[in-house]
Amino acid sequence: MSPLGDIAKGKILSSWKEIAARLGVTVRTVQRWEKIGGLPIHRRGSGKTGRTYAHTAELDRWLMSGGPDRCAPEDAESRRPVRRRWFSPPIAGSFPI
Repeated sequence: MSPLGDIAKGKILSSWKEIAARLGVTVRTVQRWEKIGGLPIHRRGSGKTGRTYAHTAELDRWLMSGGPDRCAPEDAESRRPVRRRWFSPPIAGSFPI
């Protein structure tokens, strides 16, 4: 990548913490947005072990195109785990009086 290409894309944020601070959210939220919302994150190196970085101009374009709205759960109530209470009544005569 040429230095001129970097200038056209804006400042480079070189960690999850910098990206999260720029967007005003937590690191976990940024990682979730990358996974399900197409947040424009790049990596130096191979696979998920590569160093993470992002261009501020790309992040701004993603925000303007409604990026976080694509990551919101449709219905939070439907994803809430069901809490079950198991209760079995005592069997008559099984407890000493």
